Amino acid sequence: MDLERLLREHGALKRAHLVAASMPRRAIDAAFRAYPTPRRGIIAAPDLPAPALEALRLGGSLTCASAAAHHGLWLLRRPSALHVATTHGRRLPASTFRIIRHRGAADGLLSTSIADLCFHAATCLPVLEAAVVLESAVASGQASLAGLSARLESRGGQAREVLRLVRGIADSPVEVVVRAGLMHRAIAFEEQVMLRDVGRVDFLVEGWLIVEVDGWAWHGNQQAWQNDALRGQNAARRGFHTLRFTASDVLWRADTVFQTLQTVLRTNQPTFAAPNPPDASAHLADKA
Repeated sequence: MDLERLLREHGALKRAHLVAASMPRRAIDAAFRAYPTPRRGIIAAPDLPAPALEALRLGGSLTCASAAAHHGLWLLRRPSALHVATTHGRRLPASTFRIIRHRGAADGLLSTSIADLCFHAATCLPVLEAAVVLESAVASGQASLAGLSARLESRGGQAREVLRLVRGIADSPVEVVVRAGLMHRAIAFEEQVMLRDVGRVDFLVEGWLIVEVDGWAWHGNQQAWQNDALRGQNAARRGFHTLRFTASDVLWRADTVFQTLQTVLRTNQPTFAAPNPPDASAHLADKA
C-alpha cells in the first residue's frame, strides 16, 4: 500500500480507510505516529494547508470559498474566513480562524462536493464573487449550468442574481467581472465571438466594439504581442474598433474602464451597419 501516494491524492485518510485496505495494525499505528493527526482517527498529508487541517480538526469539511480554493476554482480574493460544512448543529471547538459555518456533508473527507460548494457560495458570498466561483466550476467541466440552476433557482433572491451572471464560457475571472459590468449597464454584447480574419475575441459590444481583457495569466511574450497587433490591424480593416484592458484595470479601476467603454460607444461609429457586421452570420460559429 502506497500510503504517501494516497495521502497526496486525498489529503487525509481515516483509520477505517487503512483497515479496509488491509494495512497491518502495526503499520497503521506507525502511520499515526508519523503523520499529522488533526482529529482522532484521521491522518493528514504533511503539506496539507492550514485551512484544511483546521476544518478536519473542527470535525467538518471545507466548503464555499475555502473549498473553491482547495479545488483550484477561480476566486476574486482569498477567503478572509474559513468556510466549514458540518452535518450536525453542535457547538464547534474554539478556533484561531474566523469560521463561517454551513450545513452539508463531505464528498470524501476534506471538502464538500463541487455542487455543494457552489450552492454555499451562491447563498453566502457577495454576488460577483459567487458568480466567479460558479463560472469556474462550469467552465472547467466540474459542474453543469443546468444542474446548478435546478438547485439554485428555487432559492430566489441572491442565488438567482448569481445564476444570471454565469454562462460557463469565460477564460478568466476578469471576464466575469466585465460581463457583470456590461449587464448592469444594459449594454448589448456577445462573448467569445469568432470573427473572420481576427479570431476569437472576448467581447463584441453593440456589434462593432471589440473588448479584450488580458487575464491574470496573460502570455505577454513577443510572439503573443505580435499576434495581438496583427489581430488589431485586421479588426480595424474590417471596420471594428478595439479596446484592450488589463486585469488590474478591470479589478481596481472598473469605473474608469466602463466610463471609457461608454464614451467610445457614444462618440464613435462603426464603419459598417452595426449590429450586423460583415460576418455576423459566422459570429457564433465557434462560441464555447
